[in-house]
Amino acid sequence: MAEIIKTENLQDRLKGDSFPAVTFVFDDGVNPTDLTAATILVQFRMTKKTGEVVKTLTDVSGITITTPANGTIVFDRWEPIDWAVGKYFYDVQITFPDSRIKTPVQGHVIILQDTSNL
Repeated sequence: MAEIIKTENLQDRLKGDSFPAVTFVFDDGVNPTDLTAATILVQFRMTKKTGEVVKTLTDVSGITITTPANGTIVFDRWEPIDWAVGKYFYDVQITFPDSRIKTPVQGHVIILQDTSNL
């Protein structure tokens, strides 16, 4: 089956608020991606895909692989969002036990100014 790279832009968030948990389910269009013994890396980068890294999540810190055989992960909630107002790019990179590396999803999140918490 062909590789599928999805673009999933996350919901806009307000600076100073909690970043809620976000769930992803990976598959090849038919079958779930088996994440057993895989490692996962996510970096949020400021302004552009090659911009400064402002947040790193891994399967050791910040990501929970909830059901490995069914390809389900969760970005754990964190708080507060203390980033500058702007657009941040991210992707999810998976390294499988056989050393294959795949990036099944990419996108962005926009951090908006909170009126109550300047």
